[in-house]
Order: sequence, then C-alpha cells, then structure tokens
Amino acid sequence: RPEDLEPLLLGAAFFGSGGGGTIESARHLAAHFVAGDYYPTDTVKVVSVEEATEGAAVMVAYLGAPEAINSATYPLGPVTAVQNVQARLASQSKKLAYVMPPESGALGFTVAALVA
Repeated sequence: RPEDLEPLLLGAAFFGSGGGGTIESARHLAAHFVAGDYYPTDTVKVVSVEEATEGAAVMVAYLGAPEAINSATYPLGPVTAVQNVQARLASQSKKLAYVMPPESGALGFTVAALVA
C-alpha cells in the first residue's frame, strides 16, 4: 500500500548500500502511487524468490540522471517495456506473474513495485 512504500524504500536503500537509485527519486515516484487514472489499484504483493512460482518474471529499471528521473510522474518507460514482454509471453501461452528490480536500492525496488 502507499503508506508501506516509505519504510520499504528506506529498507531497500539501506540494503542496497547506496546503489539502486536515490531515495528522493523513489519518493517522487511513490508520491503518485494512488488508485486512479494511471494505477488501477494502490496495492502490490511483495514476495520472496521462493514464493515466486506461478509464472514468468521480468526485470525493470531506470537508467539515467536522478534529475531526469525526478521529473517523471509515472514509470512510463518500464511499464511500456513490461507490457511488451507481457504481450510476447501471452502469444506463447505464458503468464507474466512477477516484476523485479535488477538491484537492491530505493528506486529499483520502488519502480518494480509501481510497475507491478
């Protein structure tokens, strides 16, 4: 839920030891995580690797300067990429079930959660 993102992104930042994007970038994107026109729901289920057994997974990330990322309201690029992967898997009768970050860190975790 939106109120859970702050402690989760702080934990991801600590665990990432400075990698995986800035806390400010993650907070900026997380601030827009409300059910409405862009997000159909304001909840995401976070699972462990051991629990991820129901389909395919895709990795998402942002690359670039934090200043540019901070101007993004929604993770449009990663969402579009995942929609293309989802369509490709569906054409093969496969299901996309999980979205994951490539590294630990505040932005990496937050983008994966928001895309999911």
